[in-house]
Amino acid sequence: MSTRIGIEQIQVGMVIDKPIYKHNGVLLIPRQTTITPRVQQLLKEYLVEYIDIEEKAAMPIATSTEAIKETEAFKVFDQGMLATTENLKSTLSHVAHTDEALDVQTLVAEVDNLFKKADNNIQLLDMMYCMRSYDDLTYTHSVNVALMCHIMGRWLGLSEEDMQVLSLCGLLHDVGKVDIPQEIITKPGRLTKEEFDVIKEHPVKGYKILEKQAIDERIKAAACMHHEKCDGTGYPKGLKGEQIDDFAKIVTIIDVYDAMTANRIYRKGMCPFKVVEALIDEGFEKYDPKYLLLFLERITETYINKPVRLSNGQEGNIVMINKNDLSHPIIQIGNEYINLSIHKQITIEAIL
Repeated sequence: MSTRIGIEQIQVGMVIDKPIYKHNGVLLIPRQTTITPRVQQLLKEYLVEYIDIEEKAAMPIATSTEAIKETEAFKVFDQGMLATTENLKSTLSHVAHTDEALDVQTLVAEVDNLFKKADNNIQLLDMMYCMRSYDDLTYTHSVNVALMCHIMGRWLGLSEEDMQVLSLCGLLHDVGKVDIPQEIITKPGRLTKEEFDVIKEHPVKGYKILEKQAIDERIKAAACMHHEKCDGTGYPKGLKGEQIDDFAKIVTIIDVYDAMTANRIYRKGMCPFKVVEALIDEGFEKYDPKYLLLFLERITETYINKPVRLSNGQEGNIVMINKNDLSHPIIQIGNEYINLSIHKQITIEAIL
């Protein structure tokens, strides 16, 4: 059974029951397509007046995030993430407490296999964002950072060899946390000064774990330097600018972005556009601008066509990124457009 509804009634998550054709008879959208913001846009562009949806799907999934979670691609990716995370945890714990050589080829292959579970960068980032409802502890976070480092490597036009090294920099950057008490890492509240001092030991601990491994020196540098800042305010050594390895600079940016957007035991993850704004506000002194700008420009572009909820309670779709004001895109609500770079009292509260 199907239900015919007008174009103004469609919602993300509904399932199209009958194929939709262009005026020239060419198939536009096949049957059994789940409606996403991109499908909504296509329907509007081709002036489709009504569609037939599956009756059982007449009640839409609440958000596009929930729609993605229902896809087979996400379920496969989800299982891959869990397996990779468990393998990483086991591998790093073993390497940290033995003299055994690190099997970097296996680690590279695991990240590469995860990467290949998505058709493109946007789908991969969408699926990673859908995992924000999970508690991202050390190892899940490390896999996330590795995947985004791989994407960043592509954006930078790195060679395949350098992309693998950068991915490993992301995967192993927090290896030192293996030797940090779990009750501190998972504490559901603000750390004391003494506890934070213990956490701050993990870059040095990480370097010591990797020091004797026959791996690229940039991987060791990332473990040691990923909390250094270009203005010298980081730790453990207070390095500045060119004293910090380039791959470590990239990992630092991605590490902060993933940590701030992820859910933790003690707080909910921030909206990506609030994180982008925070990084822009303080970033050009603390982070290398050539890497920060590229990352923020490309990461915000991946949210085009995504549904959002605004601080005034309205919901709409991101239709354009303001290149000169990345945290304030243009939002379409019905037939109206709101340029958040002009209406700065309105902010994006959540990606839906």
